[in-house]
Amino acid sequence: MKRERASRFEGFLSKEEEEEDNVLFIDFGNGKKKGKNNNNKNNNKKQKKGNKGGKNKKKNKNVKTYTYEPMSRDMKDKMQIQQCLDYGYDQEDAWDLFTVKGVCQVVEKSFFRLTSAPDPNEVRPLNILQRAFREVIRKWERGEVEYEYVWSQLKAIRMDLRVQRIKNSFTVEVYESHGRIALTEDDMNEFNQCQTVLKELYGEGIVGNEAEFLAYKLLYFVTLRYNAQYQSGSKDTTFILKELSRVPIFHDDCVQHAFRLMMYQMNEDYHNFFILYPSTPHLGKHLIDRIRDRIRVSSLQKMVKTFKPTLPISHVTRELAFESEEECLEFLTTYGTNLAFDPTDNTLIITKTSTFRYQSQQEGSLI
Repeated sequence: MKRERASRFEGFLSKEEEEEDNVLFIDFGNGKKKGKNNNNKNNNKKQKKGNKGGKNKKKNKNVKTYTYEPMSRDMKDKMQIQQCLDYGYDQEDAWDLFTVKGVCQVVEKSFFRLTSAPDPNEVRPLNILQRAFREVIRKWERGEVEYEYVWSQLKAIRMDLRVQRIKNSFTVEVYESHGRIALTEDDMNEFNQCQTVLKELYGEGIVGNEAEFLAYKLLYFVTLRYNAQYQSGSKDTTFILKELSRVPIFHDDCVQHAFRLMMYQMNEDYHNFFILYPSTPHLGKHLIDRIRDRIRVSSLQKMVKTFKPTLPISHVTRELAFESEEECLEFLTTYGTNLAFDPTDNTLIITKTSTFRYQSQQEGSLI
């Protein structure tokens, strides 16, 4: 019987093993699996001689044939890796057998999702990826391209790094840069993907701006508390607080700043929250700005219950970190219902009749 063997495993068996008929062969192409027992060789020959006419032909019950549905690529890779391990290959060496080594020299390449095994001729090596990354960042910083272009180019770079299993400081730099750009463009899906990979890379000991992105993670949890679709706020917050005590960078200034903002928001201490808000380091303001107006409305609801009979606009401007009284007045008229001012002084809000309610055209699209 002609034996079919996956090309990746050619030469894995010794000649003695290949000559034995009881070795299991797997055809990874059509999903069929066949096995043959050496003890049945003579029985098969006798049956063939006795059944030349085709009548009363009996199947050899000792020969087993199995048919399966076509396997996915992931299943094939897992079976191939396991077979490597069974024949004495180290786990890392086994994975390296299937690592793509890119040879493409094209610097600029748009992102596309893989639907089959990556072709080395379409994957760029590390030196080309570094050139491509510098070029796309340069264009972005000069304002020459839109975010859609940057997103496609950086996703393509990330894909080429992934299929080649490249994990080093350059990989961290790519994911950190993409995470920051996604944050400034309010692309939270891409930002969260970068955060997930960066957590893994930092965990493997690759040095990067871990404190900065841990601060972003804390502020992200603050924004989640205002999302109606998010139901695990207290549970996740408790978990992250336990994890923080084990992280050496917890005492970093930006992490401490984000931690205090998170605690002030949880305790509804809006006075201290807006004292810290203007000095939020790095790009943390982009996260807080997603919920800033909600927090301001919550603060105003408490103020009109506390101040009697009037509330000065100057006080609101100072307490809620508005840049000017004009900006504060515009905010009050946007979110105020039954808003009334003192007839003798239009800078005083009459708290007895004034109410505030948060409304947004993008309701439910926070995260």
